[in-house]
Amino acid sequence: MLSAALSACAVAPSSAPGESAPVAPSSAAGRFDAAPLTVAALKNATYSGIYDEAVTLSDGLYEGEPFVAGDASRPTVAYADGAERYGDLDGDGVDDAVVFLVENSGGTGNFVYVAAQLNRDGRPVDAGAVWIEDRIQVRSAAIDDGQVVLEIITD
Repeated sequence: MLSAALSACAVAPSSAPGESAPVAPSSAAGRFDAAPLTVAALKNATYSGIYDEAVTLSDGLYEGEPFVAGDASRPTVAYADGAERYGDLDGDGVDDAVVFLVENSGGTGNFVYVAAQLNRDGRPVDAGAVWIEDRIQVRSAAIDDGQVVLEIITD
């Protein structure tokens, strides 16, 4: 679902420094009343598309086993606090969520992913993650007509 939404993703030109458009959850006038996705649920959800296997965050963090036995460096995936965006991704009239995750495999790179979670009765259901770029600034993000729209600045 996320890759389909992002394949049509619009990347707008940068706006003035410090400007970003706040995005509030839309009204969910769908087929049924669903509880909203909470930040706590998103910070403890399962995400696929970052590594070969899906990872489950625990309070916003995943820490894997070292790539090399005995090595101190471990792969991590961290939830970007406060960057959640809500809107209907799958056409059911219920607000889903897009979050940002930062992956680090022990080097100097911090790889930013955008990930979607579908709302199923207030529980997040993984819809995949897509790598955006290394060392970027996300100026704004929104869900518009089922698509993820990002405004980013790259180095």
